[in-house]
Amino acid sequence: MGKSFYLKLAVTNLKKNRNAYIPYILAGMGMVFTYVLFLLLSEGKGITNVVGAETLQIMFEMGTAVISIFSVIFIFYANGFLMKRRKKEIALYGILGLERKHVGLVMLYESLIAGLISVIGGMVLGLLFGKLFFMLLMKITRIAEGSKFIIDTSVFTKTFLFFMAVYLATLLWNQLQVRLSKPIELLKGEEIGQKEKRSTPILAIIGLGLLATGYYMALNIVNPLAAINTFFIAVLLVIAGTYYTFRAGSIVILKLLKKNKKYYYQTNHFITVSGMIHRMKQNATGLANICILSTMVLVTLSTTIALFVGQENMIAERNPTDYYLSMEEGAVSPKQLKEAVYEVAQKHNVTISNYKDLRMKGAIASYSDGAIKGVDREIMLGSNSKYYSVIFIPLTEYNKLTGKNVNLEDNEVLMSFAIHKFTKKNVKVLNEVYTVKGVCDDIGINMSQDVTAYDSIYMVFNNEKRILDIVMKMSEEFTTNSHDMLEYNVYFDAEGEYEDRLACAGEMKDVTYNIVKGRYFNNIDLSKEDGYKLFGGLVFLGFFLGIIFLLAMVMIIYFKQISEGFEDRKRYEILNKVGLDKKDVKKTINKQIIQVFFLPLLGAIIHVAFAFKMITKLLLIFNLSDTNLIFYCTLITIAIFAVIYIFVFKMTAKAYYRIVNR
Repeated sequence: MGKSFYLKLAVTNLKKNRNAYIPYILAGMGMVFTYVLFLLLSEGKGITNVVGAETLQIMFEMGTAVISIFSVIFIFYANGFLMKRRKKEIALYGILGLERKHVGLVMLYESLIAGLISVIGGMVLGLLFGKLFFMLLMKITRIAEGSKFIIDTSVFTKTFLFFMAVYLATLLWNQLQVRLSKPIELLKGEEIGQKEKRSTPILAIIGLGLLATGYYMALNIVNPLAAINTFFIAVLLVIAGTYYTFRAGSIVILKLLKKNKKYYYQTNHFITVSGMIHRMKQNATGLANICILSTMVLVTLSTTIALFVGQENMIAERNPTDYYLSMEEGAVSPKQLKEAVYEVAQKHNVTISNYKDLRMKGAIASYSDGAIKGVDREIMLGSNSKYYSVIFIPLTEYNKLTGKNVNLEDNEVLMSFAIHKFTKKNVKVLNEVYTVKGVCDDIGINMSQDVTAYDSIYMVFNNEKRILDIVMKMSEEFTTNSHDMLEYNVYFDAEGEYEDRLACAGEMKDVTYNIVKGRYFNNIDLSKEDGYKLFGGLVFLGFFLGIIFLLAMVMIIYFKQISEGFEDRKRYEILNKVGLDKKDVKKTINKQIIQVFFLPLLGAIIHVAFAFKMITKLLLIFNLSDTNLIFYCTLITIAIFAVIYIFVFKMTAKAYYRIVNR
């Protein structure tokens, strides 16, 4: 027999198994298209010379890495479902006289055809719709001038080589399985599920323990920076806990119901519980995968939507005044700096208002029961404790800003919290105790809140040297600035047309840098431009990753329904033969399917509910502090996802019933 025979056989097999292969190929095309798009954005030359393009390219490099790893996992997983369906067919080839090398040749042609259609189809979609999505990204990030969609042929070469390598790896894995399996094992391969572990109750307890630990970590997070490290640990615990709970916990509960004779020995309960035990043994891992993917979709989409909707509020919160400059005291003449600021503003038809300057010193500290202590930076980044941003202000500066004439003794201070109220009469700073003479919440300058800080503390001392001594001692553990002089900060607002303000801010940044090399400069309009790029890129990236996770989840549900349809067809016939009405059998099986397939959705919603506090802490890093906004974005995302999930279930259930009723 010539090679053309095996090629025709491969094509025939693909046609006969089109119900499984068409979704497999379409999902592969989706993965390839996303990979091409991300590569074009991360490596393309169309935005290389655009301001802020580096941020976008770094994000899409990370997105490319994520989609690469996820594509490999998903293609292997989907391939496993296909092989499970095909094992009996492959065994029959051997019984009919085909040698294993000939079977391997047929599988080679099948993999090549499916792989080439997926890869080439995905790349064609990239060519057709790449520019559309590029323009959409430029619109979201407000990048227009200087950007151009350029097709880089090396991107398509890399895509083709990467995905064909993945499909080749699945082929080698399939051939290895066939070579190592006996014909009888292949014949029964479709019926083999997951073997039940002898220590099922122990695994169930471990699973619940892992979930409880992950939930506890998520609920008790305080420090936003610590949330980054804790997040990944909690995610790993919850993923492991989900697998163990689905594989073992569900079976333990069902077996307890089975032991309850009054409940179990009723017609509907008997069939339902027995069927559920069988289904969970067969499909627990797949259901856990659906649960985890559903959680990924919900978290990814809800957070990116919240970032996009709340970006204006985030930028405003990060920039309470239009301009903020900080430098060491004495680095510049206050008069010279002010004159330069007004000169640049006048040049661009911008009006300066609320110009204020302040000499102060800042540090990060811990606060507990009326005591302020310095902290170690390294410990702070990994710790879940509460940290405070402490602003030390000399009495002369406070009186200048407020127009008051307050007097303080060496052992007296004025003290206020930015958010919380301070009601104690004394405060201990390091090893010194001070009497709190009054509050200082009227300085008239709206300072931005440090995202790592639980709150800000404002303290007024009568002695500048005392402030420097305190910060010097704290610096042995943590501080970000030099300690032998105060900081000189300038705050002011600007009014004018947006384009004029933007041009003014750009020149102001350059002019102030020429005057004071080591100054810190921040402007709300420049922050907006940077924010549009950052948050727009995150939304675009998060949306695509969310859709890919959703696509993978849909495919897994579909493959499970198809697999279960073939497995349940025999049981369906047996139940009919023992006297059960077809209507009752369908009702019972439908009940089982609904219970099994809606468990992942319920599990995902529970995961998101417990993760909500941690998500809000992580979003604080971006200055998104509006918990209500995050909550409603999450709620709306869950509602829309649930509708999609139900729709997918109903569509795949039709395919299931068609197979069962053949």
